[in-house]
Amino acid sequence: MAEQAANEARHQQADPRIVTADHTGVRPGRPPGQGFGLGVEVRQQVGEAVVAGSVGEHGQAGNAGTLFWVDPKEQLVAIYMVQVSDPDRIELRNRVRSMVQAAIID
Repeated sequence: MAEQAANEARHQQADPRIVTADHTGVRPGRPPGQGFGLGVEVRQQVGEAVVAGSVGEHGQAGNAGTLFWVDPKEQLVAIYMVQVSDPDRIELRNRVRSMVQAAIID
């Protein structure tokens, strides 16, 4: 029985709506306009976050500056691979995001 349950669990896929839903609500220390799903940050509102984007976009940033995000509205997947020192990582990450958002043509 345990083996059957393990096999079923291995073959199940996570529903993207559950992964990208906000599971934290408003918490001190969380960036404005951002929630957190199952392993990804999720944009909840426009106009609140530091950089432009769409409600429902989700992704994650790494400690050395790496970044990925998915914007379903714009049909965009972005991956930024870099390894930089701490004073530069957030500024560079925000610049990359801003340049990508500015390049989107509606």
